[in-house]
Amino acid sequence: MSSLRSLTLSVVCLALSASVSHAQDLSRYRGVQFGMTLPAVAQQVGLTPTAAHLLHQRPQVIQELDWMPRQQRQAAPGESEAVRLVRFMFCDGRLYRITVGYERDRVEGLTAEDFVQAISASYGLAILSSTGIGGDPPRLDEDLSLGLDRTVVAQWEDLQYSVTLVHTSYPSAFELQLVARQPDQLARAAILASTRLDVQEAPQLEIDRRQKLAADDRAKTEKAREANKLLFRF
Repeated sequence: MSSLRSLTLSVVCLALSASVSHAQDLSRYRGVQFGMTLPAVAQQVGLTPTAAHLLHQRPQVIQELDWMPRQQRQAAPGESEAVRLVRFMFCDGRLYRITVGYERDRVEGLTAEDFVQAISASYGLAILSSTGIGGDPPRLDEDLSLGLDRTVVAQWEDLQYSVTLVHTSYPSAFELQLVARQPDQLARAAILASTRLDVQEAPQLEIDRRQKLAADDRAKTEKAREANKLLFRF
């Protein structure tokens, strides 16, 4: 209980002490902004657009691009790079979701309070899942798929964007999810539609695959027949 009071007090103090001129901007993470194109994001983090993976092609194109900061940049003196992986998600070539995972050895011993304090310095007052301090209790996005071992610790949100700190109990780890709300809804709908189409078309695709294999086998056999027929001697 004392830890909870300490976390609440810390977050409130951060909010009260923040300069009014520094309004929270939930649309950015490490110089990358929601809505940026895939090539622009790749250039920003030192990757090539061809490093992106295609996940779905219709009704919208969904792609992901993985960035490992420790492999791409040298930490400044006195700085420790704690991020293991940043996954950028794109819908029709525009950034709509960012997921951040952390190196276990670089965040070992850090508490939820430590994470909330650090994140609140950039994003302002957090909504704490256990108390609702700062506003209504955090809203869970449908695609977070939080189970018994995954819980929302805190959330920063406005009408356009949300930043959610998630904790997994086993293995114990923290994850940060940043979302542009409207594009994310479009992407979720597109992914569901693409999955439905894949299921519906799977039987016909399997028939087409088998027919092609059979046709290829017949063509191969016929080619061998023609060649061997010329050379055959009984």
